[in-house]
Amino acid sequence: MHALHEDKAGREIIELAKAINAGTSGNHRSKSEWYKVIKSLAERQRQTDETPEQAFTRFVTASEDGKALFKAMRSAGGPDWDPPAPKLMVIKSDSAYAELRRIAERIQKDEPALTREQAFVKAYNSNPDLAQRAKSERSVA
Repeated sequence: MHALHEDKAGREIIELAKAINAGTSGNHRSKSEWYKVIKSLAERQRQTDETPEQAFTRFVTASEDGKALFKAMRSAGGPDWDPPAPKLMVIKSDSAYAELRRIAERIQKDEPALTREQAFVKAYNSNPDLAQRAKSERSVA
């Protein structure tokens, strides 16, 4: 087990939490930032028979350092957690969707008054098999 007081960064974070709780320092971190720190420190002290959640709970309830960190987290502003970044859709050049986009581009060249979106709707509606394949490909990704 790795003692927190032996880790300089861990000591500094704990001292900061204690200063915030004592009112001698401002809390300029979000709840999610505090949560990540607590989770990391709890994981270092995790016992072999504990889940990560049990280690977190034990750390913030049974350890003075954990209690100080948890109190600082509760007093912080901001979100409790940072949602993961959305996955960007990668359009493969040989996909049905890419083919629908190419058809829409040709439609838009023939009918310049159409927006890109309107041209895509036209391509989609006039190519039901390709549209269905595009839906299937997307649900697999």
